Amino acid sequence: MLSALYYIFLVLLCTFFMILSAVALVVCYPFDRGRRVVHELSRILVRIFFAIPPFWRQRVEGLERIDRRQRYVIAVNHNTVIDIPTLYYLPLNFRWVSKREVYKVPFFGQYLFLHGDICINRGRATAAMEQLLREGREWISRGASVA
Repeated sequence: MLSALYYIFLVLLCTFFMILSAVALVVCYPFDRGRRVVHELSRILVRIFFAIPPFWRQRVEGLERIDRRQRYVIAVNHNTVIDIPTLYYLPLNFRWVSKREVYKVPFFGQYLFLHGDICINRGRATAAMEQLLREGREWISRGASVA
């Protein structure tokens, strides 16, 4: 019963944050070209997500080594699902590189779009690499890292 309530709570929480992010994007878009507001809302959501379950805690080490003034290209190996939300512990504004298929997932795809992530078509490898380099450079020049 507790497990079911936890998952219902998470779905409601995620839905609330997606709506809040959409509203924040519309309101802040003229002033927030780096989409930092939506990114910060994602960071808050992840911290709530990790704070709720009583049976495990997330701990991230080495944050003091990150220079907030620098931009990074972050490689994520996706061995588990947990590495994606863990990156939101980093004190960085970053953009994801995601395959086009992920953008077709209802709500999640729209959220990635609102977040300003880089959507690539892996079916066309050369074009995907060119797009990644072009959009990655653009986001880095605007002050964001790329993951």
